[in-house]
Amino acid sequence: MLRAHDYGPVRYFSLARSRFGRTILTSGVYFVDGLLIDTGPANAQLQLARVLGRVRPDQVVLTHHHEDHIGNALFVANHIDRPPLAHPLALPLVRRPGPLPLYRRITWGTPQPFAAEALGKRLATPSHRFEVIHTPGHAPDHIALYEPEQRWLFAGDLFIAAHVKVLRADENVSGLIASLRKLLELPDCTLFCQHTGMHSSHHKSFGRKLDFLLSTQRKAVALRADGRSVAEIAAALDIRNRWIEVFSRGEFSGRNLIAELLRDAEAASQTPPAGDDGAAGRS
Repeated sequence: MLRAHDYGPVRYFSLARSRFGRTILTSGVYFVDGLLIDTGPANAQLQLARVLGRVRPDQVVLTHHHEDHIGNALFVANHIDRPPLAHPLALPLVRRPGPLPLYRRITWGTPQPFAAEALGKRLATPSHRFEVIHTPGHAPDHIALYEPEQRWLFAGDLFIAAHVKVLRADENVSGLIASLRKLLELPDCTLFCQHTGMHSSHHKSFGRKLDFLLSTQRKAVALRADGRSVAEIAAALDIRNRWIEVFSRGEFSGRNLIAELLRDAEAASQTPPAGDDGAAGRS
């Protein structure tokens, strides 16, 4: 199911999968001023072909290497006769991708390998100048695009939801928290999320997500001090989605989130305060 949403000059194409008339999975692409942001999953290629019948991209940028974002990158590259742009860390990941678990192949399809070119610190379109901001955590190569004049922020998968109930096994919470804080230093922007569309205030959306993560972390640390296991903490705080955990065989789980939050808290407790060079007590 293809749905188009216009947010002024920014167009969002929702590439949704549905069953019995009900949307069950959504990933999307943005188009603005000749720039296509992400390409959607491989099993939505027919939907994306319809998108390319409506708009004429002359360049494409990938927010990160996950299959629901790069699934049609080769298809688009052949269409516009130009390779996609991605963070340098993404280049080997898309050129020689590893095998995907069965549930991800079923959900999003399998992307074909392709060659991408490395993004610099800025990306220009005819009417706009975007700053490319490295925002690891969800993925090591994740980037956001910031247009300061329009106050637009295309943030890939950095938001998705304020109250996170599961985490991928390869996500890094320390990086995610740092990336949220980095983007919260920007002036308030219109936020464009690949899965949930437009949000009027990235300060509000990211602030809620950061507050939730830090609040959950404090509660998890307290429960850990009482001797609770990771599984017990996840259950006590209702950090779980059983359907996703079973379907993904644990690759997505609330336990992953709790374990990462505890790991981040432990690392922070062992980090010397700023300015502490270990010289205390020396004469």
